[in-house]
Amino acid sequence: MLWCGPVAVRWFVLSVALIPIGWFASWVTLPMASQFHAMVAICFLAVACILGLLWSMGVAAIGIAILTESSDGNDRLYHPPDNQFYDWFGAFIYVVLASVVAVMPLVLLGAMLPRGLPWIRFGTTAAGWLLIFPLVLLSMLEQGSALAILSPRLLASLLRSPGPWLLFYLETALLVAGSMGALYGLPRLFPLLILAASPILVATAFGYFRLLGRLAWWLSERE
Repeated sequence: MLWCGPVAVRWFVLSVALIPIGWFASWVTLPMASQFHAMVAICFLAVACILGLLWSMGVAAIGIAILTESSDGNDRLYHPPDNQFYDWFGAFIYVVLASVVAVMPLVLLGAMLPRGLPWIRFGTTAAGWLLIFPLVLLSMLEQGSALAILSPRLLASLLRSPGPWLLFYLETALLVAGSMGALYGLPRLFPLLILAASPILVATAFGYFRLLGRLAWWLSERE
């Protein structure tokens, strides 16, 4: 599915679009030689936020489409999202709310950890997201509501079918670890390879939604 036309085109477009967004956002990290430079940086940050929101909506829309088609057992994307950005908002809400629900308990837990351990806080939050996010998002999609946080049927599948869940978590852990390793190592080999971060991030997101959709299909086949 990830190599079919609609997905490949959106991977290319979203990868290219992320580069100028990162460029606009990078101005905030530059030293401000004057008040004018500070104002320019603020304006560029606003542009980056607006474009980043549209980019995130686009990723969420194609990601949910990949997940849905994969959960039906399809190997191609037959119904890609529309090109109108306002049609992406529904998928974006699902992904954002599921992410908030997934990380909120871990953020609260991290607040109770010693202040000198930022990496432990970050690692705990990231691990919690990887564990909880798929359960929440699939629950929302199964029940057709962004407010339906947990599905009893999906929770029961953790006990009835632990194998597919464990395989999914292993695959996504390897996917994220490989992507993070590439993002960390490539720019150190050659600085211009930082541009590879964009297609790697988009490909990782697409791959994650594909794996999540295959998990949903596998669970439905076992019911």
